[in-house]
Amino acid sequence: MAVWSSAAAPVLLIGGWTLAAGRQPGGFDSTVGTISALAAENATDRWLMTAALIGVGLCHVVTAFGLSPAALPGRIVLALGGVATALVAAFPLPAAGDAPAHAITATLAFLTLAVWPAFAWRRRSASPLFARRRGSFWSAFALRRGSASSAFALRRGSASSVFALRRGSASSAFALRRGSASSVFALRRGSVWPAFAWRRGSAVPWVLRPPVSAAATLVLGGLLGWFALALATGDRVGLAERLAAGAQACWPLIVVCALRLSARRAPASDSLS
Repeated sequence: MAVWSSAAAPVLLIGGWTLAAGRQPGGFDSTVGTISALAAENATDRWLMTAALIGVGLCHVVTAFGLSPAALPGRIVLALGGVATALVAAFPLPAAGDAPAHAITATLAFLTLAVWPAFAWRRRSASPLFARRRGSFWSAFALRRGSASSAFALRRGSASSVFALRRGSASSAFALRRGSASSVFALRRGSVWPAFAWRRGSAVPWVLRPPVSAAATLVLGGLLGWFALALATGDRVGLAERLAAGAQACWPLIVVCALRLSARRAPASDSLS
């Protein structure tokens, strides 16, 4: 599910602003006009960009839900970004006047979608619960089993020895050896098994490692900073916004694709769900 939702987000966003811009009378300069202007109350066929923004927001929420290898805080921030993106469409720009609700939701959407990689990284994937506990559980079980087997074997040897003294010394010697051998074997099984029971946990895919997550946040944050500067100066606002929004829509897809490739290369027992 995360594959389809992450792939649909950039398609909806880029396709939405392309179709909506083509429907505006007299042409629309995408390097100057913003995405929000295409969903404004006075825009022609504003439903195109409105539906695209709502679809992108829902896609981010679905992707956050299915991106289980990522850390939970990052998934929550990504989902918040999706909700804020949908709210941008719910609070469109008016034909005239200020739009504080639109400004707040748009700012929240851009910020959360820019910083969520910084909260999604992991140092090491956690080992399955059974694998973590199995070593200690079986260690205790095996040691007890070895001790019990030792006592049982020695008792069997002693009993057989007494019985064999009546029948012959050869049976006595065999019984004692059998008891000792069983004792040594049982204790060794108890001691050796824990060494093979523990698991350290599978390596984290490169896309969720701290350096990559930090680099992604810096790039997305840099594009967002350019957009903020463009808003302040009025220079190519539409271009800066589209680059920032497009990169934010594409990064979840890159993360999902990288995780799928890593899961295919890893052994079945260590694959990420």
